[in-house]
Amino acid sequence: MIWLISGEINSGKTSRILNIFQQKEAGKAGGFISRKLYQDNTICGYEIVRLPDGPCQTLAWLGNEVNRNNKSDWDNEVNEFPFGQYVFSQSGFLWGELIIDQLLADDDISDIFIDEIGPLELQGRGFCSILLKALQSDKNLYITVRTNCLESFLEKFNIQEFTLLPG
Repeated sequence: MIWLISGEINSGKTSRILNIFQQKEAGKAGGFISRKLYQDNTICGYEIVRLPDGPCQTLAWLGNEVNRNNKSDWDNEVNEFPFGQYVFSQSGFLWGELIIDQLLADDDISDIFIDEIGPLELQGRGFCSILLKALQSDKNLYITVRTNCLESFLEKFNIQEFTLLPG
């Protein structure tokens, strides 16, 4: 079964998916959320946080010079690419793929959580590969998708049966 949590930017999709995750039986669910990073009360990027145990890795940061010069823990990023106003870390995507790949191989896991699928995946980048693999599994999937990407997401990934939850 596929559950889609959809909403606008900053509508609470990540909070909603995290709340659903926290209601699942321990040892039966896993995945990741995309948590905002702040600098002086301003969003400066995102990190992937593994569920349930919380290790994290940087996924993206605002691409302006101020943030690039202050990205202390991101200085070792080698494979980075710009997209929109952000610079994305390829190693962040690879880490997210590893998380999901391990969950797909674990027979004890019934529910997988993926936050957030958007324009990159619609272009075949980002988490597109691991999402395709997850969609072919028999696991329950909980996925956040921005409202303005929802129709294209359903078409690209040929999703016809799902439950839509507000973000």
